[in-house]
Amino acid sequence: MPDNVTPISEALRNATAAPDFTGTGHEGGGDEPFTLLPPGCPITILGKDGLTVHLIDHNYQLMAMKPREMGKGELTLICGDDDWLMQHYPSFNKADPPQIVGFNQAHVQTAFVKAAAMQGIFSPLGKVFGRGAHRRILDDALVLHLGKRVLLVGAADTKGRKSMTITERKPGVIEDKIYPGLPALSAPAAEPSKRAEAERLQTLFGKWFFFEPEIAPLLLLGWVGQALICGAFGWRAHVWLTGETAAGKSTLQKVIRACLDDWGMFTGDATEAAVRHVLGDDTLPVMIDEAEGDDKPEKQKAMINLARKSSSGDKMHRGSSDQTKGGQEFTVHSSFLFSSILHAPLDPQDRNRFAILAMRQIPEGADEPMLDLKYWGEAGRRMQRRMLEQWPRFDRTLATYKNEIRALGFQGRWRETFGILLACADMLLHDHAPEDAPVHDDELFGRHTRLARMCVPLMERGRQEAEDTTTRCITHLVSSLLPPLAGRHPETVGKWIERAAKPDQIGAFDHDARNKLLSHGLALVNVHQSPKTKKWGADRNATPSQQLYVLIASKSNTQLRKLFEGSKWFDGGWSQALQHAVWKGEDGTLPEPVETRTGIRFRFGPANNDYAIAVPIEALIGPVTGRTE
Repeated sequence: MPDNVTPISEALRNATAAPDFTGTGHEGGGDEPFTLLPPGCPITILGKDGLTVHLIDHNYQLMAMKPREMGKGELTLICGDDDWLMQHYPSFNKADPPQIVGFNQAHVQTAFVKAAAMQGIFSPLGKVFGRGAHRRILDDALVLHLGKRVLLVGAADTKGRKSMTITERKPGVIEDKIYPGLPALSAPAAEPSKRAEAERLQTLFGKWFFFEPEIAPLLLLGWVGQALICGAFGWRAHVWLTGETAAGKSTLQKVIRACLDDWGMFTGDATEAAVRHVLGDDTLPVMIDEAEGDDKPEKQKAMINLARKSSSGDKMHRGSSDQTKGGQEFTVHSSFLFSSILHAPLDPQDRNRFAILAMRQIPEGADEPMLDLKYWGEAGRRMQRRMLEQWPRFDRTLATYKNEIRALGFQGRWRETFGILLACADMLLHDHAPEDAPVHDDELFGRHTRLARMCVPLMERGRQEAEDTTTRCITHLVSSLLPPLAGRHPETVGKWIERAAKPDQIGAFDHDARNKLLSHGLALVNVHQSPKTKKWGADRNATPSQQLYVLIASKSNTQLRKLFEGSKWFDGGWSQALQHAVWKGEDGTLPEPVETRTGIRFRFGPANNDYAIAVPIEALIGPVTGRTE
């Protein structure tokens, strides 16, 4: 072999490290972008977006700067000091020999801009993870971002087995994701809580007078466990505490706040936009006391909408007044806890995301619960450590409870909501998943079956409250008041429909009632279908010998719009909701259900030729007594 040739095996044994061109100096993820900056650079250049340079500064903060903003003060600030800048981009005086008197701002600016250009186009959307818990998709590991530290928990090994090992990293770029430096959160305790500590908290919650005293304290314990790492879950359950004044809701919230410490947002009056802005990319729980204190329903609806999106972890996007920044992305992975005298009206798609825990007033003479808030603040950090260490068995535990709830006849989000509350309580109370409990242990074996059954009354009540939108729209319409005739009291639409449909002794209808309805975009009709076009039409002179329908105008009818003003069906939404109305008989045994007919052309007034839908009268007000069948 020639003297100038080195064997490959020898070259590998004596390999020298490649020069460090990353130019970051950060030890966060060990996979910082390649930027061709001098070694030891205290910042990380991520790339550019238009005329904006994205970078991570020496404190691991994510920043967006334009070249013109890179003055000497700004450069010193993002680098922490000017030592590295002076070493690699010195500025000299005119002495002989020249002396370094600072750094050359123009040279630094040019180097950073070139590095950004080399990195290419960068957008932070979808890459930034704020404080709180997150779940890595690739290996199901839990990431706990503490602001100035990042903990990795339960990463799977090469065989897919989860480990309880907890490793610490610095913020920054970690495996192509950005965990920026942020204000520090309290760290989990070094040692996890024991079962007795969770039992003590459950017992304390039981000092309040819940309508479901056996299961409510356990579900509340589960919410606390969930809240401590809520961003890691695929689904987040919300709790709404309800009860009259003097039920102790605010005092109960104090205990929960102590357990969470700085791991949460606590407010008594905030808008949805404010909550979203404060959270940003953080995945922290939100507690709102006195949720009924607002006199603007749209404000409360917006907050419930935020909670709805948080359940499944949707991304929210909003425009920016600064056109150079483009849109803004918000992560909503928060679990919410509301408290109020009554919970707000919840649409069907929202009701099964909440566990409504109703509280009685504290009886006179009842002992005041002893609150050691300092202790619960420390206990909360231990419980958080326990949730981390129990993380590897979370999926199995959740599946067990969800299967049990399904076996009880509850599907969809009921399984998700109550399943995760029970699973998180289980993680705080027990060391092993329910199916791993010894058969001879009467207390632990089969606990998932026993606890799921205890939730049935809550879920059943919720299912009954979660009427479909068609039923709710019908209730709104028939209970709306119409202006009275002279000398009479106002009556509901339902009463006017009943009066218009009921013939007198000679078979005549009440024309005053029919005209009253007509003036508000409602008409009593029979319907027929054209044999040629198959389109439906309406007969104004309805007879009681045929099926009666209430014809309901579209959104162009101003009087009908007034009846739905302030509701979710305003501006014509009633047409979509009511088109699914159907009459199946009082006991649901009609041979052929009577369905709503759509797309009917009808003139409600001299200049009001409108499209309308025809709803079976019984679907609105039930069977009309006195009609001739």
